[in-house]
Amino acid sequence: MKMTNLRYQQGRTLVELMISLAIGLIIMLAVSTLYVTNTQTYRVTDDKALMEEDGRLALATLAFNLRMAGYGQLINGAPSTAAGGGLTNFTGVGQAIEGCTGGFSSATAVPLCAPVVPTPTHF
Repeated sequence: MKMTNLRYQQGRTLVELMISLAIGLIIMLAVSTLYVTNTQTYRVTDDKALMEEDGRLALATLAFNLRMAGYGQLINGAPSTAAGGGLTNFTGVGQAIEGCTGGFSSATAVPLCAPVVPTPTHF
């Protein structure tokens, strides 16, 4: 073979191949980092959505139970509780929870609250 024929050969050099491999490696690292970051973000967002859903369910159940407080019927002769005594009927069945706008003079004072009457400006 003559030297003039070597000059015209087509192909890539070792340096060109190494540079292209390095560029490809950098691109693959960037893509894999982006994938891992997005996967972690998805997991955190999904966990947060599940917590919010559970919180909404708990608050809805609590709100329902609070709205229904005082509307149940207690039965005489029910099994005794740990606090002592059985469950008995009382005259307050059918009334909702009532509150007072003022305070009490002491912890043992009998609360004197007028029944709450809804008005257009107050509930």
